[in-house]
Amino acid sequence: MSKIELDLVLMGASKGTGFKNKDSYTSFLMGTPYNGKIIPLSNVGSGLSKDLLTELNEIVQAKKLLST
Repeated sequence: MSKIELDLVLMGASKGTGFKNKDSYTSFLMGTPYNGKIIPLSNVGSGLSKDLLTELNEIVQAKKLLST
């Protein structure tokens, strides 16, 4: 399988559900620049390391992105 690299932009985030994740963001809407606009691609919510989840949560809270 060939590898494709994309530059992704964090567009939004959703808080987790349940006891463990109710106070943190666990799903992130990612997009990519195309023809001068940001096109949404997908939500990402699995396969993220604990360190990356912490970093993304800090970004969302600092930028005050709207949760969906």
